[in-house]
Amino acid sequence: MKFIPKSYYHSRTVLALLSVNAAMLLLTLFVTLQVDGENARSVIQYRAGLLDSITRGETTYLYNFALYAVIVTLVSVVLSIRLYTHRHRLAVSVLGGNLLLLLLAVVVFNALSGVQ
Repeated sequence: MKFIPKSYYHSRTVLALLSVNAAMLLLTLFVTLQVDGENARSVIQYRAGLLDSITRGETTYLYNFALYAVIVTLVSVVLSIRLYTHRHRLAVSVLGGNLLLLLLAVVVFNALSGVQ
């Protein structure tokens, strides 16, 4: 990043959202990387109305949730920095939207992995 406005790091709202985003990213990484690939099974197919409606499979593809969390967080922070000088509220909204995306990633991951 060549240019990060000084006022970006002086804004309390932005600092609070960056801190919460970092904490949520760490939580997401912790939750997604705790899966034991050898013993765990995940839901790969669900068909309503059948006796054996859930098909379980390998969990190796679930590690992509960690990669997704990192990419989404990096893109939202960079986008927020780029938008901050022109549209302050939109930059803050981007950081808030990242929280929602990370929360949804954890919820979907828990539903697919069967972690209680």
